[in-house]
This record gives sequence, C-alpha cells and structure tokens, in this order.
Amino acid sequence: MASKLGLILTLAFAIQILCFMGDLTCLQGLLGRLDSFAIATGKRIAEEGGLSTRAIIQARSEYGFILRSLSGGAAEIGTLYRYQVSCEYVPISFLEPFTVTLTRSTVIGYIE
Repeated sequence: MASKLGLILTLAFAIQILCFMGDLTCLQGLLGRLDSFAIATGKRIAEEGGLSTRAIIQARSEYGFILRSLSGGAAEIGTLYRYQVSCEYVPISFLEPFTVTLTRSTVIGYIE
C-alpha cells in the first residue's frame, strides 16, 4: 500500500517537473527568436536612422513582438539609439502569463 502511495506522489511531482522543463525549453526558444529579431532590427535602425512605424507594425503582425523606442528626440548620425523588443509568454505550468523583454541599443549610421 505504501509503495502505491509513493508512486502516486512521485508521479505528481514528476509531472510538475516536466511542465517546468517544458517552460524552460520554450523560454529559451523565445529568447533566441527575440535576440535574433533585435539584432536584425538594430541593423535596420542603424541604416534607416531610427525606428519607423512600418517596422513596428511589421514586428507586431509577422512575429507577434512589441517593438518600442526608448530614445527620445531626433536621431543623428553617431548617437546611441535604444529600443526594446518584448513578447507575452503563457507558461505550460500553473504560473500567470508574463512579458519577456529585451533592451538593446545601436549607433545610428554605423553599419558593419
């Protein structure tokens, strides 16, 4: 009887651990997609001289990312431009949804 009860308790904990591992794997993939998008956006901002409305709309419609500028004022060549890329994540486990956010910066006019 005790071994059956132990098996049931072990399965309950094992399911929670598997859900947590699934969340970590999904978060790692999401961070990779956000990071690659942020790098491509940084290059685009450096070439275009700022963040355009078209880029913001494209990020939302094609990828589901929220793209926002953190730099105020007019961007000049050689200035540091800060921007933020974020996405909502709904976990598999019993946690509440949260937002994953990356903040990056690029130099206007600098092209590799």
